[in-house]
Amino acid sequence: MKAFRFASIGLLVLFAVSCSVQTSWIMVGKWQKVDGKETIEFMRDGTVILASGPTNIKTTFRMKDPKTLDISLATFGVVTLQVAVDKEILTLTDAKGHALKYKKVVPPPPAPAKKQEPSK
Repeated sequence: MKAFRFASIGLLVLFAVSCSVQTSWIMVGKWQKVDGKETIEFMRDGTVILASGPTNIKTTFRMKDPKTLDISLATFGVVTLQVAVDKEILTLTDAKGHALKYKKVVPPPPAPAKKQEPSK
């Protein structure tokens, strides 16, 4: 019976971790604020780049759980945000309920390869 309980708890922990990892993988990439030019870029290694005009801040992030994001800001400490990803829209909501919406930045397609002429 104890083994069953431990196995159940272990599965719940693994599920929570996998959901957290899944959310962070969905977030990887560059996002631009829907009503502005500010961007936020999440990297696979746990770093994040916040950009607004000429100002860029590179710091770290971690998912506390599938819906909670911590961003470390030296001056402000750790900022905790609620996360929701719906297709191409990322919504970050602070503790006061202020929501910021970002749209996934799609990189331009690669330039078409030049055709090589056959050698004569």
